[in-house]
Amino acid sequence: MVKYRNILVVINPEEERQIALERAVKVAELDEGAQLTLLLTIYDFSYEMTAMLSADEREEMRHGVIAQRREWLDDILTPYRARGLECEVKVLWHNRPFECVIQEVLEQRHDLVVKATHKHSFLQTFIFTPTDWHLLRKCPCPVLLVKEGHWQRGGNLIAAINCSSDDKEQKVLNERITREGI
Repeated sequence: MVKYRNILVVINPEEERQIALERAVKVAELDEGAQLTLLLTIYDFSYEMTAMLSADEREEMRHGVIAQRREWLDDILTPYRARGLECEVKVLWHNRPFECVIQEVLEQRHDLVVKATHKHSFLQTFIFTPTDWHLLRKCPCPVLLVKEGHWQRGGNLIAAINCSSDDKEQKVLNERITREGI
């Protein structure tokens, strides 16, 4: 198995239990010394449109929300840190989560992105392209989409590759994903 030393965990701001974090910890435990970075992207359009506040006041409100979410993540990480797991926390204000994830991967050279999935309504998938789809298509490293439930030895895995690309980097990524899938 490929050693994942620098793992990016995409945090779901709407859930208390972080399935992606639980799975990333399991992957990190396979390779002692792996570093986890937890990324939480938040955005609230209402903060941008508050006409009664000055730009400085809106910025201060954003910083307050970010600080609040960072404290929430630190609480979630307490038991993991007690076990000696190295974790970095990043809370970023960004209106397009998939772009933020990809930018983080490119800047910090992550080996793997771990993200929890959830079911979208038909209307949501018809109107909006879910973050998962964007990540699968555009992320420059492997993406592990996880759901609740126990991992089973010999369980099923779906690996998605881009077969129609002539790009050399894409072909290398395709081969890497195929090897990992096998």
